[in-house]
Amino acid sequence: SPNLKVIYDPVNFLPHEDCENQEKHVTRAFELFRDKMAAIHLKDFSIENGIKKAGLKVGDGIFNFKHLFSLLKKEKPLIECLVENGTPDTLESIAKYLHDIWNSI
Repeated sequence: SPNLKVIYDPVNFLPHEDCENQEKHVTRAFELFRDKMAAIHLKDFSIENGIKKAGLKVGDGIFNFKHLFSLLKKEKPLIECLVENGTPDTLESIAKYLHDIWNSI
């Protein structure tokens, strides 16, 4: 349906066995369903003992926000972004972190 839209969560879409190629997977998602993306769900992740540990606060992991933002700036600059695992105490630092990345592109 043309009415169906998705909230794209790039960390959840990364295959556990291939997180080191995250840019490839994010780019592929944009190729496949960028027109269906209504919002982006932002969180971070790390790799511990070869296993993806998702759900970290933005900026506390290894997700390549610069790559994601370069695609967003080009393809969907006005899309809503929803931040996970932030608190009122971390809101300002997360916003600054993301703002600095966006402005560096």
